[in-house]
Amino acid sequence: MQEDKPLNDPCGIPESPSIVKGNSRVGWAVLLLVLVITLVAGLLPRGSFKDNWLAWDQLSSRTEFGAFGIVHGEFPDLSEILDQNRQLIFDLVIVPRTFSGPEFRILLQLDFPDDPNPFIIGQWENLLIVMQGEDFAGKEGLPRLSMDIGEFIGEELSVLVKLNQDKNELFLDGQLVRDHGPSTYELGKKNARITIGNSPDGKHGWFGGVAKFDVTLLNLQTQQSDLLRRYDFNSRFAGDIIDLSESASPLNVPKPGNFPDKRALQITDYEDQISNNRVDLVVNFIGFWPLGFFVAVVLRQNYQTSRYYLLPFCGAVLIGGLVSFGIEISQPQIPGRNSHLHDLVLNILGAATGGLGFVLTFFIADKLKQARLRPVAIPPE
Repeated sequence: MQEDKPLNDPCGIPESPSIVKGNSRVGWAVLLLVLVITLVAGLLPRGSFKDNWLAWDQLSSRTEFGAFGIVHGEFPDLSEILDQNRQLIFDLVIVPRTFSGPEFRILLQLDFPDDPNPFIIGQWENLLIVMQGEDFAGKEGLPRLSMDIGEFIGEELSVLVKLNQDKNELFLDGQLVRDHGPSTYELGKKNARITIGNSPDGKHGWFGGVAKFDVTLLNLQTQQSDLLRRYDFNSRFAGDIIDLSESASPLNVPKPGNFPDKRALQITDYEDQISNNRVDLVVNFIGFWPLGFFVAVVLRQNYQTSRYYLLPFCGAVLIGGLVSFGIEISQPQIPGRNSHLHDLVLNILGAATGGLGFVLTFFIADKLKQARLRPVAIPPE
């Protein structure tokens, strides 16, 4: 009786099932196609200058901000000046839009790099909000000024924010609508900067029109005011938003996508990703399955080793990780794209899943072929 033996190639390795016995050129061609699709999906810019960045509206004489629009510049150090006798005033005219999503949109942010408690004027749905820190959902219960501006959507709205150690006030079209005190805001910041139209990392883009933006420091005892900034949003600009005050400190209009704090492999809040970006998480995971699978196919077609399961899997993880890392470190320079650490992790896991899928398919197909070709023992007469 002939013994049952698995089919072996000359090297003593089980013969490859039909899934990997095809022409290796076909495998390379498919892998190259998958790689190109993956790179295009990861590196293709999102948005456009007209719809999402910054434009000057000649008819209305104001600057229009899109979802990714931003201007930024340095801000004077007021840490040794601000006291209970001085009031910092933001005087602006805006044309707000309606936001249907749950995201908080930042109109103004005053901070320094890596500041954990920036001063923010922003909008959530139809609420205009003035606050300190990034407690967008209000979970910490910190004092804030907020007012529904739904009736002003699409129209010019005069916004006046007065900040003092004793009291903070919010005026709309000259009417006091909210106040609270004493103030908990820390406005005097060293190495201070101001960003308008977005957060410095580009994650909280506000869109609408800005026609006026003045920043004044008022001495409450003498009533003498010092104009710190007068940004010219109601005339055509060439590269910058001009400052008409004596400081002559313009706001820089960066190239699309070049945000001041845009970095590679940013770490984001886990709960926020789960609640607001589930589709993006799934796409980053599933999107690398094909790459991992076909890397494993090509490795199995071209390298016959005794570790015929381990090599395709490890190769899929390694190549998938390198491709993902290349995409992530390139995205900070691409308009509309953001680089996150969790994207890299999900891409690697996706490539590993694709490689594992091939290994399991290969293993099952190999066992089925061996069972099909195993000689049948004929009982003696």
